[in-house]
Amino acid sequence: MIPDPERVQGKISLAVTPRFSDTFLGSLMMKFGEVYPKIKLQAISMSHDKIFQQLQSGNDNFDLAIVNLLNVVHLILRLLWNVVSESRPAPAPTF
Repeated sequence: MIPDPERVQGKISLAVTPRFSDTFLGSLMMKFGEVYPKIKLQAISMSHDKIFQQLQSGNDNFDLAIVNLLNVVHLILRLLWNVVSESRPAPAPTF
């Protein structure tokens, strides 16, 4: 179910890679603003590594992130491993 654009308001911080920002972000933000005029989109452009470092450290300042998964599979595995290891300490794997 799509929320009623007239009733939804707020701010969304979006972390994106420079390539996504250069290629798609302008049109995405324009279309989103047309449909949801009461929601402010804030885009933060940074590298894949920086996005995952911030997610892993818990110091992320964004609500959503768009990344190219083909370039960051090893980072996703490491992030998932760290989440799992917090509940069950074990030696870290090598990727």
